[in-house]
Amino acid sequence: MVKVLDLKRHVCYMIVAAIIALLITVLLHYPTLLHLEELGRIVVPRPKSIAVARLSGLVVYSEERGLLPISYITPNYVEDLLEEALKENPGALILVINSPGGEPSACYEIYHMLKRYKEEHNITLVVYIPSIACSGGYYISLAADEIVVNPDAMVGSVGAIGMIFSYVDLFKKLGVEVKIVRSGKFKGLTSPFKRIEKEDIEFTRRIVYGTYRHFVDILMESRGDKLREENLTDILNAMIYLGDEALKVGLVDSIGTLEEAKERARELAGLPENTPVVEVRPRIRRITIPLLPWSILVALEYLIPKAPSNSIKIMYMIGT
Repeated sequence: MVKVLDLKRHVCYMIVAAIIALLITVLLHYPTLLHLEELGRIVVPRPKSIAVARLSGLVVYSEERGLLPISYITPNYVEDLLEEALKENPGALILVINSPGGEPSACYEIYHMLKRYKEEHNITLVVYIPSIACSGGYYISLAADEIVVNPDAMVGSVGAIGMIFSYVDLFKKLGVEVKIVRSGKFKGLTSPFKRIEKEDIEFTRRIVYGTYRHFVDILMESRGDKLREENLTDILNAMIYLGDEALKVGLVDSIGTLEEAKERARELAGLPENTPVVEVRPRIRRITIPLLPWSILVALEYLIPKAPSNSIKIMYMIGT
């Protein structure tokens, strides 16, 4: 009888030990299964990885849903993506950027966010451009340690553009009259409820060239020693280059595929050949990009859904 009880007790101990071993295995290898990482209850050492994250769409400071299904890149979205990447313990991060540009303030914020991120966490940052990184899209790419580009991608368009809207003739046809009362001569400049005048153009030009100078400062700080001097005038006049041309003038560092960008990131970070590559996805899915030219999308986005609240728009944007 005693032997039977001892045997049962021994079996129970073995079962408990097996359960504990199973739990430890789950915690060590599959912590996300129990969401313990997010709760901050456990710190699990992971091997270094190469993280791949994708940024696609218009660069804007805050996402406002209009009538069109346009993808956006916002500082909040990028911050969320970078936090997700950190969970993979990356030694290198590859950003796949596909963007025609966007708002200067958002580009500035994202560029400096990426710079801080790679410095604070000692992460090598490589940008891969598969299709387009022009104007503001190229601006945020400048935070990378190296830029790899598809030979047929479009790169460049270093510059800024301003748009002013006026609805006077439209309102006249509709029988609507608007009178403007302002406290000073600069109040109400670029208002959509009056005709575009000389001072509106001069004001917009000043803002455009101010944001353009900021762009040029970032470009020269990031790649000034790599740009070909004989091509500098064209570069600073918003020339757009194919990937292989961009390499020749110094806007990018190499031509290749995404796989070659991964290999380059591994080399720059000094990671072993068997380093795992992890695709990082945001918690919120993005809207897919529609099959319309970017210039048409931007015109419709700012003329239709936002009118008449935004009478002036300054953009780092291709072909607007």
